[in-house]
Amino acid sequence: MKRRISRLKINYFYVVSLRILQVITPFITAPYIARKFGPEGIGQNSYIYSIAYYFVIFSLLGNQKYGNRECAKVKDNTRKLSNVFWGIYSVQLTFTFIFTLFYILICFSFSEEIQIIGYIYIIYVLSAGFDISWFYYGLEKFQFIFIRGVIIKLLGVVSIFLFIRKNEDLWIYALIISLSALVSNALLWITLRKTLFSFVQSLEHINFIDYLKHLKSSSVLFIPVVAVSIYKIMDKIMLGGMAGMSQTGYYENAEKIINILLGILTSLSTVLLPKISYLVGQKEYGDIKSLFIKSINYTVFLGVGMTFGIIAISSNFIRLFFGAEFLDSIPILKTLAPTLITIGLGDVIVNQYLIPRDENKLFIISVSVGACLNLILNILLIPRFFALGAAYATLFTEIVVLGIQYSVIKHTYPLNQIFVNTWRIIISSFLMFYVVKSIKIMYGSIVLTLIVQVVLGVFLYFLIYTLLYLVPSRQS
Repeated sequence: MKRRISRLKINYFYVVSLRILQVITPFITAPYIARKFGPEGIGQNSYIYSIAYYFVIFSLLGNQKYGNRECAKVKDNTRKLSNVFWGIYSVQLTFTFIFTLFYILICFSFSEEIQIIGYIYIIYVLSAGFDISWFYYGLEKFQFIFIRGVIIKLLGVVSIFLFIRKNEDLWIYALIISLSALVSNALLWITLRKTLFSFVQSLEHINFIDYLKHLKSSSVLFIPVVAVSIYKIMDKIMLGGMAGMSQTGYYENAEKIINILLGILTSLSTVLLPKISYLVGQKEYGDIKSLFIKSINYTVFLGVGMTFGIIAISSNFIRLFFGAEFLDSIPILKTLAPTLITIGLGDVIVNQYLIPRDENKLFIISVSVGACLNLILNILLIPRFFALGAAYATLFTEIVVLGIQYSVIKHTYPLNQIFVNTWRIIISSFLMFYVVKSIKIMYGSIVLTLIVQVVLGVFLYFLIYTLLYLVPSRQS
């Protein structure tokens, strides 16, 4: 058990370090990009990228979770692992080819203003054919994922500052994003032959029945991927069509901040999915329950703190990082902030309970309800409230989805077992929020003010929580 925990900590370090890098790089590039392209340019890129992203997820089917889980189950048997990998990948390659062709056809329908960007994102759609990150996650090879991520992220940042000089360089920005995805996924193949038998060696054990089996199983997990994408990606496509590219730009930058923080918040679940899948196979339910409760408490602690913190600093943050052109992003950011809590908790339930136990039906029901609800709310709210309406729709949808997902596990994990420290977290968050929000502009400098708000907020949150932790809970 100690060896497992040590391995878990190392894997968590790699994933969190990569997520922190993913946090730092947008903080470096986002202000520069926002000022070069403005809301209109940001909106155009977001609109096309969102469409291209749909074709990527169709190419991958449900492999990110299905491939991860299946490889984790047989990671100790090279022959079985090779057969599983090549069987799953053959399905992925087929669909990448089909949906790349479909995307190329869609590009002809784009307006002349954005068509060149659409053509560039063909590279991004093609990159899905090289994406086998699910294999490395299943084998818990997080070190290689980390090294690859560092290299690509740093090259991407350098490229942005080197090659993007003016508003007309939006196509270069799209090219950097697309090539980064392609190179990043291509690098995954470097060490593959050291772990697997070749396709030719595995060919005699792969047949059409296996192909159909993987197609069916990955398709089941593909349904929630599409459903989730409706209220993660479709809102920007609908905004572009119903409210204009500038509104899409305001929403994109607000959501970008939330996604950056979610990257850190959901790191633990990313690490634990293959681990818990393995423990389920070994029937070690005591270890599973312990990990689940710790994950919930970790997510609530960080999620609630992040939510109150980002609401408190949102005005100064948007002004400093994106400029005066993006002031309309401030209320959107405040509205989306609580989704840090709802999405974070939902991620724990899905990755540490539903998927490891093959509870795919319940997962599908929850996100399908969310997709339908979000689509209806977007249609009703976007015409009236524009980007803020999309934010309202997303927040309400995430609350409903979390409620459905928790109803599945409430008998196994009652509230009084998994939310023991919540009262401490809420008190700490309120006090931290009040102090941070009350800080006025210092010496006329938003930079100095924001630094003081962030540093003081983090310090107070941890200090108050630590002091309150000395007060025993009712359960103890």
